[in-house]
Amino acid sequence: MPSAFFKQSMTVDAYSLMLELPDFWELLLTPKVLLVQTDAWICNGARELQKQLVRATLKTLDEAELGRQSEAVCQRLVRSRAFSASRRIGVFLAMPRGEIRTEPILKEAFLQGKSVYCPRVMGEGWMEFFEVRSCEEAAQLPLSKWQIPEPLETSPRVEPWDLDLLLLPAVALDLRRRRCGQGMGFYDRYLQRAKRHADARPPLRAVGIGLAQQRVEEVPCEEHDELLDAVIFPDCEEFSEELKAEEPAA
Repeated sequence: MPSAFFKQSMTVDAYSLMLELPDFWELLLTPKVLLVQTDAWICNGARELQKQLVRATLKTLDEAELGRQSEAVCQRLVRSRAFSASRRIGVFLAMPRGEIRTEPILKEAFLQGKSVYCPRVMGEGWMEFFEVRSCEEAAQLPLSKWQIPEPLETSPRVEPWDLDLLLLPAVALDLRRRRCGQGMGFYDRYLQRAKRHADARPPLRAVGIGLAQQRVEEVPCEEHDELLDAVIFPDCEEFSEELKAEEPAA
């Protein structure tokens, strides 16, 4: 059962908080979870419960703590070969609350002369990345219906396979490089498009970045779910073996 999965991987306080979430028992006791009991339903149910728990925890963070953790993630990222070797990077712009701030990463990327592209939702499950040329431009972008800054559609657009590095937001991440997103599939589809042209140039590196509160013991996944190339938190990180081989010796 999903409750057993969570109880094994949480502290007592976190598990107690999960039980208090308004939709916990309703979701756990739905007929599709109890009667069908397929791997997909169990995985999806576990993911939804995990997302509710993480979101509840993120609501407790103030701007000062968000800024501190965001800066720490930025410092870890910019020390990596994945960042230093990239010329064109895709960077998401944060939601108003409860998400890592990417302004420090934007600032460092512009200082290093990298080309920066940010996402714009074009339709259901469809997004594209358009160029943003400065931190000042990023700060003045219009807001989407989710209150997220989005670049103008008239800005230069980059194809997924022409990016060197893509930074992914998440609700939850684990150190096995698994990601739980918002559930709308924007980034999954974008990465699939990049893989169709993987033989044409060096592969796009997908790196998930998150706050300490978004690191979980295990993100529920199915066999077809693919791993990220790296995950980075304020206090730890994990890279694929391929990326580890590219890192300079300490």
